[in-house]
Amino acid sequence: MIENTAPRAPYNLTARATKNSIAVKWIPGFIKPRLEYSVWYRAVDLPEWRTLKIRSRDTSEAIITNLSPGREYELMVLSQDQHGDGMFSKSIKVVTKSTNSMDAEQFRSPAGSFVQIGKATIVQVNIEPEGYMVLWDPPEVNGHMVKEYTLKSFEDYEDNLVGSFTTVNQFYTIPFSYLHEGRTYFFQVHSFPKF
Repeated sequence: MIENTAPRAPYNLTARATKNSIAVKWIPGFIKPRLEYSVWYRAVDLPEWRTLKIRSRDTSEAIITNLSPGREYELMVLSQDQHGDGMFSKSIKVVTKSTNSMDAEQFRSPAGSFVQIGKATIVQVNIEPEGYMVLWDPPEVNGHMVKEYTLKSFEDYEDNLVGSFTTVNQFYTIPFSYLHEGRTYFFQVHSFPKF
């Protein structure tokens, strides 16, 4: 007997906020083909929810943009497959940075946060037989060694995440299947410290 079950809820949401955006990550509750996600978010003082559909099926993170500085938002993630909607994750509340604040990023998350140790600078993108090789300079790490990097590729800059890749090197080759000719892509590199 084969039973079709709805996707289980994503869990362990974490978030990182800037003045106008929130980056959210989650752990899939279920690994199966053709699983899709959408992020539901709202300002806590408003009843209306908005949704951000994640176009890439191979990612478990998203960036919500065009938010107001110094405002508290509530987020949750919904998983979906060809049989319909699954369950919502537990919601988390995140505060965007205020315009006059020089403090560290403000966030509330039951599962932890990202650590900023400096910016990696993308140096060049080369076409290789296997795909597009992205190379970058290491960040200024303020006494910490870099444990790993996460390279993200976007179409239409931070509105459409098309790929996220983790590596311990200062380069990564993105397969041709992720990027298409005739389109413009933007890349970000996040570095994570070794403690």
